[in-house]
Amino acid sequence: MKEMRVITEKVDYRVLVIVFSLMLIVQPASAISLSDILKGTQDAALNLFVRQVMPVDGWKKVEKGYALVVKGQNFWNPDYWVVFNGGKVKFWGFIPTDVDINVEVYKVYFGFFAVPYDQYDDIWWKKGEIGSGWIGGFFVSGFDWKWLGGESDVRYAWIAYNSPSIDDLSASDLNLTQSASNLKLEIAKWNGGIRIGGIYILR
Repeated sequence: MKEMRVITEKVDYRVLVIVFSLMLIVQPASAISLSDILKGTQDAALNLFVRQVMPVDGWKKVEKGYALVVKGQNFWNPDYWVVFNGGKVKFWGFIPTDVDINVEVYKVYFGFFAVPYDQYDDIWWKKGEIGSGWIGGFFVSGFDWKWLGGESDVRYAWIAYNSPSIDDLSASDLNLTQSASNLKLEIAKWNGGIRIGGIYILR
């Protein structure tokens, strides 16, 4: 009976060692690409984003509290305001494991009347639909690198836009321009405006 208990204890110990070793190996491995993205440049992140997520027609660096504005083709067409509410980088120890980019989307008519369109809790490395196009976040900056785990608030998010009605940027253009020639992207401060029912009147 004593021998059986000794063998069992040895087996349990080895299993624990194996499991713990796998945790150390697998966790960092799964975060390597994210760590490389955050330590790299927005151009490198954009190229990877285009290959893995969606084509891109334009992009902007958006500060928290500001909006990426996709201008309508004509004055009577609404603009889409993609308001960057905030984001977080999550860490396991000193290794980044996830990023959240939270946005609210509004349809703005004649530059004054904003109607809520949609809200996305996270557009990091994924697509969110706005009108006939899509948005996605591919890079962040302005956060503290944690060494003992936890979360860090993000100040800036790079948000890309893609429309099926516009020719996608070629790979050679990705580092040279910020939008296709027939696409107008702007940055605007979101102040919330005056709310009347379900409509906001921008100031």
